[in-house]
Amino acid sequence: MRRRFVPVAAAATLVLAGLTGCAGSAGSAAACVNPLQPGPLSDGVQLGGATGITVTGPTSVLNAQRSVLEKSDTGADRIVPGGIVTANVDIYDAVSGQLLDQRAAAPHLALPESMVGDVTAALEGEQSDSVSIDALIATALMCATPGETLVVASTAAQSMASQLGLNAAVAVIDVLDAAGPRAEGATRGLPGGFPAVATDETGRPGIVLPPQAAPTTMQVAPRIVGTGNKVTAQSSVIGHALTVSWNGEVVANTWDSGMTAFGTEESANPSYTFRAQLTGYPAGSQVVILDPNDGDPVVHVVDILAVG
Repeated sequence: MRRRFVPVAAAATLVLAGLTGCAGSAGSAAACVNPLQPGPLSDGVQLGGATGITVTGPTSVLNAQRSVLEKSDTGADRIVPGGIVTANVDIYDAVSGQLLDQRAAAPHLALPESMVGDVTAALEGEQSDSVSIDALIATALMCATPGETLVVASTAAQSMASQLGLNAAVAVIDVLDAAGPRAEGATRGLPGGFPAVATDETGRPGIVLPPQAAPTTMQVAPRIVGTGNKVTAQSSVIGHALTVSWNGEVVANTWDSGMTAFGTEESANPSYTFRAQLTGYPAGSQVVILDPNDGDPVVHVVDILAVG
């Protein structure tokens, strides 16, 4: 029986990301190998029972384990470092079955690819207890497919349960969705007065400004139209943004610093004043925004990657 999930406070949300599908890349499904392996504890977890899980095997673990509890038949690409993952996560005490933490679905950032390597190295060395449960969950998502249910077993130290006098922990993860690291969809021409925008093979955009006066009103046009969920005023949006001043200077570029959360219209990230202009566009889109910016005009090229 599948579990129900309830919203949780923002402070409890899981940082999951740098993960996306890998179709057509060197990290194909056949070549994708997760660094965490199944073990007696992760293999012995079943859904159901009074607390939500039943553990039928050993309840102790010397290092982290990962098992696939339910496989996916959606045909979706497997997940490798690079994008965004949406998942539900429940974390239980392995012995009592007590629910320790519950994180409801939302798109999340950001274990960088380099940190996945750090986690793998720590697990293979003598510092395995320095790896957190959140890092293990993010690492466990590698090679998963949306629609799968995963089980991650961790030591008490890895889950910080030892601080509460508890035992090894078990995380049950429902993988709901994965978003790529770049806008993908039908490309459209931009209206007159907009800059020319081109992207390289990775999706990184470049801008050629038009030889005309800077904009005095906010203007928005899609360059790529995605097929995902539409952004609403209440949506939490994650993506990439390149901002260039009208004299051609790069003001900000998340393609260098890492994809970011733009927030909702009401709680927009103050660094991204264009959040309201994203409302109405579907995930996967790239929009170009001419922003007067209080007399210091700029152009924003924004990839809308995930909508929660």
